[in-house]
Amino acid sequence: MAEVRDGFVNAALHAKQAGFDGVEIHGANGYLLDQFLTDYLNNRTDNYGGSPENRVRYTAEICPAACEAVGPDMTVGIRISQSKVSDNDHRRSWGAEEAHVIFETLEATGIDFIDTTENLAAAPAFEDPE
Repeated sequence: MAEVRDGFVNAALHAKQAGFDGVEIHGANGYLLDQFLTDYLNNRTDNYGGSPENRVRYTAEICPAACEAVGPDMTVGIRISQSKVSDNDHRRSWGAEEAHVIFETLEATGIDFIDTTENLAAAPAFEDPE
């Protein structure tokens, strides 16, 4: 897991060295970080599975590592989604409490933005709770 985390950090550093102003960590669409966040895909029984706090933990370790590596003069964000490349109909089962844990944890990592995406561009990525 440390090697994969370092891969995200090195990619951010390479983007900075190439002259980019910012990077977006891909935590969406069924790819690796999204799999950690998704309850039916994450079957881990350690500190990275089960509760929302545990499922967001790995992403929350990668985000500040990338921010620290590139420094404050580069924008770092993360993309998360409901749908997956292999499951466009998936909808998060997150209630307000679980969403709060996920979004607050990601915000606390020091990233500059959270991009929520949906496979249907005109559809809301997360339903309005009202």
